[in-house]
Amino acid sequence: MALMRIEKAVLAAMIAHVTAVKPEEGCGLLGGREGVVCRHYPIPNLTRSPNRFTMEPQAQIDAFYAMTAAQEELLATYHSHPQGPAVLSAADQAQLPEGRLWHVVISWQPLNAPQVRVFTLDQMRVTEVIWRAV
Repeated sequence: MALMRIEKAVLAAMIAHVTAVKPEEGCGLLGGREGVVCRHYPIPNLTRSPNRFTMEPQAQIDAFYAMTAAQEELLATYHSHPQGPAVLSAADQAQLPEGRLWHVVISWQPLNAPQVRVFTLDQMRVTEVIWRAV
């Protein structure tokens, strides 16, 4: 899973979601098939904070059921940093699952346009992943 591929429409929908909830962090899950992200599942942020997020549990369960029904698998999480850089913060690293999932971070810094970066987290080691819109 060295290269993340995400459908252009999903990328646009994900950016629209996190833009709509600014100045709070937006968050969600990304489902797909054969390593290609083909659907985004926006999840309400219970924390309603500009620098933290907590995904609403029932919405996560609903997303997992929808992925199963669509024969998708969970490929990634996503969240925004409306006031910070597109990196995994220490708080992100403490709460995000480790392993084969990708973690997408969307930020508006240093530019005023969305910056999208993707990471993996394994044994608290963060690795940036190359991604492409398809």
